Amino acid sequence: MRNSLRLRFLGWAVVALLVWSSARSAPLGEARTGWSLWGPVSHLGADGAWLASERARRNGEHERALGLAAWALELDPESTAGWDRLAHYQALVLGSPLRELDPERRAEWLRAGVATARQGESSARRPNELTFLRGMLFQMHAELDPATAWPGGVPALWREAADAYTAAEESGHADAAWMLAHAEESARATSE
Repeated sequence: MRNSLRLRFLGWAVVALLVWSSARSAPLGEARTGWSLWGPVSHLGADGAWLASERARRNGEHERALGLAAWALELDPESTAGWDRLAHYQALVLGSPLRELDPERRAEWLRAGVATARQGESSARRPNELTFLRGMLFQMHAELDPATAWPGGVPALWREAADAYTAAEESGHADAAWMLAHAEESARATSE
């Protein structure tokens, strides 16, 4: 019984060491290979990375939080919720006027969030949710942060939202048609 416990502990220690060393071997943002071989363990690793990312975010360690979130998505690239969480964090938390006073930097964070959502569309289980999210990110900035330094201003933000909602509607998203009508109307109203 005691040897069995030691063997289990040793096995988990080896798994943890392999995951840790593999994660440390490539810079963040570069592809790490072999995660699909880990199967369910990679989902556990992703859950752990999300928890650590959230802890870092709460402690104000935004770069670390972003890196851990990127790692979590490398471990579980099919996670629609993960891509959604990271895109929201970039565009709406880091790109918030309450956190970032510079309108240019807020626009950069919006671009980063939109790019994350677009990247997730290629691997997530429910890509149309991320297409819809892109529209929501543009809409939120148009409505709540009109000072975002976006080329073309608020009307352009609304047009970007409408384009994303159009794509979401074409992919079968249930709420996209209503949001598309709202975005098109808002784009016209702010262009006048």
